[in-house]
Amino acid sequence: MKTYGWFIGLVVLILNLGCESASGTKTIKLAHGLDVNHSVHKAMLKMGQDLEELSGGKLTLKIYPNQQLGSERENLELLQIGSLDMTKVSVGVMENFAPKMKVFGLPFLFRDKQHAFNVLDGPIGKELLDEGEKYWLKGL
Repeated sequence: MKTYGWFIGLVVLILNLGCESASGTKTIKLAHGLDVNHSVHKAMLKMGQDLEELSGGKLTLKIYPNQQLGSERENLELLQIGSLDMTKVSVGVMENFAPKMKVFGLPFLFRDKQHAFNVLDGPIGKELLDEGEKYWLKGL
């Protein structure tokens, strides 16, 4: 009987973790390793404000900076198991999960900034982003 009670408690916990709050809001958890004064962190704060405003308060962004939830690799692993919704990682870490990303280690890969944007915004960029899906990661 003791085992059955433990099992029921576990089922209830899992079901509650998957549910939205009673108010119908969803909090997106985002973790990164940058300092709170970094420009990318500040952009994430702005993204959170915009997200909340555009969704009418139904979506909020909770940011965990300074490696609060772990290293970049650990954040990717948290994404894979569903404990984290978003992260910002460097290409060097992504190479372990999406081998095609290793192309960015090549010197002089792009002629200039415009060439880089053209390639990354085109079919090659899409293919590189899609590479992570084999490992339960979605690039944006």
